[in-house]
Amino acid sequence: MDHQVRVGDMKDKPILSFDRLTEPDEDGLVLVRIHAMNDVIAATGEGYTSARQLISFAETLAVFPEQLPASASFLAVSGSFDISVDLETLDRSGHIGVRVSVREGAGPRENTAVLWLHTEPNALMNLARELKSMADLSSESAALSA
Repeated sequence: MDHQVRVGDMKDKPILSFDRLTEPDEDGLVLVRIHAMNDVIAATGEGYTSARQLISFAETLAVFPEQLPASASFLAVSGSFDISVDLETLDRSGHIGVRVSVREGAGPRENTAVLWLHTEPNALMNLARELKSMADLSSESAALSA
């Protein structure tokens, strides 16, 4: 029995999603769930971030990779749980690699999942708009589609 998701089956489906789970607390922090999947593995994690961090990451995505260094990052943390989203330019044709890492625990009982996604600048611009809407509380989610 084959349990893999086929790449062709992923067309127009979210490969990376951000969901705001709470309203901002007194410190301006919101709990977000980040889910990522490629054709081999999926990972989900939750962590706290601020509207300022969401907007900063969104602004980076909107101009990446033309106006910034060859990488960009986002991090959300909750206790022993952290989720990072790191972008890298893969070539001069505009292809972008997205590395998503979900870590829970520490030391010998640490669980980590790392996966790679591939995208293009136009898809990142759409995600940037949706992340800004999440940050200003007019939306509860943002997604990057294949």
